[in-house]
Amino acid sequence: MKNQDIALAKSFLGKDNTVFAIAKNGNIIFTSSKKGIQPFFNALEKNPQEFYSGCSIADRIIGKAAIMLAAYLGAKEVYTPLASQHAINASLKLNLNLIYNESVAFIINRTQTGMCPMEEAVLEVEDVEKAFDILKSKLT
Repeated sequence: MKNQDIALAKSFLGKDNTVFAIAKNGNIIFTSSKKGIQPFFNALEKNPQEFYSGCSIADRIIGKAAIMLAAYLGAKEVYTPLASQHAINASLKLNLNLIYNESVAFIINRTQTGMCPMEEAVLEVEDVEKAFDILKSKLT
């Protein structure tokens, strides 16, 4: 089922402006058209963390912040067209399967003047719970 889930989540990227999709047990259980890490928090507003355990996630861009949040949700695998080297390194440490088409040194911020502030906020963080708390406080 796992491989089907990642393919299913991936197939939703680009449909109806979807940039984020979560699949589990052969079903799409959450989608979003919001940018950045907001969809992870929206998913947690909809269902508890345990609900997502074992899921597959497809996201338009994955930086370290997003990979830490995917691990927090209990994802088994993540697909993205674009991953940062920080996300790739973190996924290896977290034993989280990250499938990507292209990699970049880091995710650039929206004004294209430097590193994404969310990725930067968790750059030195190894603990998933701590990363979640840091990122949640940045969004509120």
